Amino acid sequence: MTGPTLPANLISLPALPVSAALPELQAVLAAGRNAVLVAPPGAGKTTLVPLHLLQAPWREDGRLLVVEPRRVAVRGAAHRMASLLGEETGQTVGYRTRTDSAVSSATRIEVVTEGLLLRRLLTDPLLDGVAAILFDEVHERSLDLDTALAFALDLQRTLRPELRLVAMSATTDGRAFTSLLDGTLVESEGRAFPLDIRHAKRDLAAIRELPDAMARSIRGLMAEEEGDLLAFLPGVAEIRRCATALAGLDAVVLPLYGELDTREQDLALKPADKRKVVLATSIAETSLTVPGVRLVVDGGFRREPRLDVGSGLSRLETLRISRATATQRAGRAGREAPGIALRLWTEATGRTLIQHDLPEILSSDLAGHCLDTASWHEVMGTAPGALPLLDPAPSGARQAAIALLQTLGGLDKTSKITPLGTAMARLGAQPRLAAMMCAARTPVEKATAASLAALLEERDPLRPRPIPGQRASAAPADIQSRLALIDGAEHHPSADRASLARIRQSSQRYQKRLGLPKRLPPDPNAAAALLAAGFPDRVAMAAGETGRYRLSGGGSARLSAIDPLARETLLVAPALHTRTATEICLAAPLDLNALPPSLMARTEEQVETALDLQQGESSHAGGCALAVWCCEIARHWLTLKKFRRFCWPVFVPISPVA
Repeated sequence: MTGPTLPANLISLPALPVSAALPELQAVLAAGRNAVLVAPPGAGKTTLVPLHLLQAPWREDGRLLVVEPRRVAVRGAAHRMASLLGEETGQTVGYRTRTDSAVSSATRIEVVTEGLLLRRLLTDPLLDGVAAILFDEVHERSLDLDTALAFALDLQRTLRPELRLVAMSATTDGRAFTSLLDGTLVESEGRAFPLDIRHAKRDLAAIRELPDAMARSIRGLMAEEEGDLLAFLPGVAEIRRCATALAGLDAVVLPLYGELDTREQDLALKPADKRKVVLATSIAETSLTVPGVRLVVDGGFRREPRLDVGSGLSRLETLRISRATATQRAGRAGREAPGIALRLWTEATGRTLIQHDLPEILSSDLAGHCLDTASWHEVMGTAPGALPLLDPAPSGARQAAIALLQTLGGLDKTSKITPLGTAMARLGAQPRLAAMMCAARTPVEKATAASLAALLEERDPLRPRPIPGQRASAAPADIQSRLALIDGAEHHPSADRASLARIRQSSQRYQKRLGLPKRLPPDPNAAAALLAAGFPDRVAMAAGETGRYRLSGGGSARLSAIDPLARETLLVAPALHTRTATEICLAAPLDLNALPPSLMARTEEQVETALDLQQGESSHAGGCALAVWCCEIARHWLTLKKFRRFCWPVFVPISPVA
């Protein structure tokens, strides 16, 4: 038996609140049991626990996988652990994200995102060489985490009983994982420094007041107290408005959000020469220590995707945070010294907040989850319904996801994964994007599909930036112009360069997965047919006034009447946004005669009849009534049928009988 490989400087690790709980955690894992570690924010669980487990004899020379919810948390945790060892990342401690990595043969702690662990389990279900998986921040209950944890438990119970699993949580609801893991609960002491929590005297009248109210609170708190400040806002638009309102403040104002360039994220996470204000989304709630922060101002809102069951689309909603999230955010102020957390809501409102955030499995699109569980069933033999999940997927959302996957060809009529579905799962992309890439045949089509997938995963590079006091005008919806930007064939003065850089990087990664030996430019003319393969229910036919369209999957959508595509008869619209109505954000003109074979096989021409009432005669009133009744029945039947197949309505007016 090979003993664990240890760096020489493990004995110099700092003592943090979680240190007192480490002997108990070591004993539980040494006995071969799973563990649930509950430790408040700032206790040190993310960095100290993996480093101390390097010394465990049961690890032999296996790797420890540390699973974090976000890319910035992955990089931050890896850099922090490596610095405690006096090393660079890629030595004892390494990391992998979708966009970059730093690992080597010497790496024994590997920090990864939840999505990457999920892909790894599907491609290497035995996890050879892995001794333990540490799931950090499990209380966030992301869909990828719930799925990956279910797969890991199934693997442990069937083929890898020696694999250790640890669930770590900063809130008390993490205790719910104890029965799921059949493990032992280990609890740590609280923070090392006192925290003064303050509340606003009145609640905001509307969410639009938040950026200005945040700016006023930041100015007031920094004038009275010392230290750097971390502020929580729901989204990028609010961050930019608040930054504008803070102009002239004697401090460095830095944004922090997921789509931000890596170098700009690092600026927010490093000490500065002068006082610093970090304006962050929920990305900074967990697993990150922003050095120097003594003050936190919490706006009390977050932006999350919610599945609209009526339209089948996910939309971003601005929601009140839970009490558990408020505790998480406040804890950012007490990590290095006594801190102050100012909440921009009253104590009375605080008592009305829900205790915990809704698990993602109960509110999200489940297509990816259903494809992953079907793939796991094919490899491991465990039926989706038998997987150990803390919360089962809602029946309605699950059936809708299965129906979509069957339409895409990823599942057969018995919900068993197909060869196409297996290929889709291997690509590691959202099922619609995977189906689109699998529909590509030639190298140029594959390059185009890769660019389209990367574009639809990231923020639109032509999305207008909000200007305080002005309503931003929407960019033209033409997706082909974005492909030209990605290729570099065209330039746009207001294009988001950071977004374009990420898209190009992701496109190159997908091209490699599709087997292309070198990077090829996309062909904008191939875009529409490929998009139709992944979005068969988003094919839109002009209906009535300019910019109004009927969707093949049911319902309608609109495009600005002044958009260059608004007069096209047929579009495919992969990006829709639902407010009071469904709006088309990105689209490409579609030729009915150039549909991909996979879509043509599901296409049916359906004829509807309608009566021209202006030319009708009163002597045929009875016939008119019957014809109108039959037409309404036909319309109703077609609407129902659209949920099952791809249909084209053709309206043929009937002349009155002579």
